Amino acid sequence: MSTFQGTLENWNLWNIQDKELVSLILGRSGGITTSRIIDLILQKPLNKNQIAKTLNLDYKTVQYHINLLEVHKYTKSERFENVTYIFPTQKLFNALKEYKITKEMCKIMNTERNE
Repeated sequence: MSTFQGTLENWNLWNIQDKELVSLILGRSGGITTSRIIDLILQKPLNKNQIAKTLNLDYKTVQYHINLLEVHKYTKSERFENVTYIFPTQKLFNALKEYKITKEMCKIMNTERNE
């Protein structure tokens, strides 16, 4: 058993510090899309068009998820010249371990729904 699997098995919702992030990923049907966007901007800052093209999503879908993440202060937009880039915030970096576990739980839950 890997360390991550052991962590996942011992995962307890009551031990989660950032329940807001868990709710954004697990508590909504669009949680997988939100996590895909988070994964992408954790790699490097991108603008909404780049995110939409990379993930093969509609621009309005990306706009909705980015807005949701910004309202909860997990991302921030910064304008450079004439392009606005989306950056992860310190709040997201602080919750990274919980985010990774939550993302795995989301995958498990969706796999179980589709079986």
